Amino acid sequence: MQRQTPTASQSPSLKKTNVDRHFLFTQGELAAGSTRLSKTIHQPMENYPARSARHRGLMQQFTPLNLSTDWADYSVVKARGVRVVALSGQAPYSTNDYTVENAVGCIEITGGKVGVHGTMLLIGFTLDADPPPPAFDIVSGDAIGMITLPAHCFAAYVAIANTTGAHFRLGGDGRLNALATDAASLYLPSAP
Repeated sequence: MQRQTPTASQSPSLKKTNVDRHFLFTQGELAAGSTRLSKTIHQPMENYPARSARHRGLMQQFTPLNLSTDWADYSVVKARGVRVVALSGQAPYSTNDYTVENAVGCIEITGGKVGVHGTMLLIGFTLDADPPPPAFDIVSGDAIGMITLPAHCFAAYVAIANTTGAHFRLGGDGRLNALATDAASLYLPSAP
């Protein structure tokens, strides 16, 4: 459908503008349409509170983001990367301030960030009859859980660490550091 407008031969002072190939508008008609449009755009919105002309930006209160973590409680983290080293058991092995005497192997599992800290679980395997107790520490911005186990557990822990849904728990004093194939089995029951 095409709209009838005066042609240039009928009114030489009118200049034609072709818009959208279907309608021909004169400059006067375009100016009148933009005036009507600007009146509808600049109407105040009823669903926002009135504000002064000096106020700019969103009507939102700034709340700082709290990324602190209470490491006294345990955190469950999805494993993102796994590195395994197998050793002879005749010498100590050391990584990230964690040392295993007579090390047969070590598994380093990295996870996502918790708060501002990167997470890592180090599991060492030793031939010693009395392995040291588990531990937890924050070293140079990383939260690191450490577990030292007997050598005969090495293959089982490597299999668990390499599953697609592996998660680990770390924090507190390290006694409850753990590794599992899913997150649900690592959450601690809440106190009654």
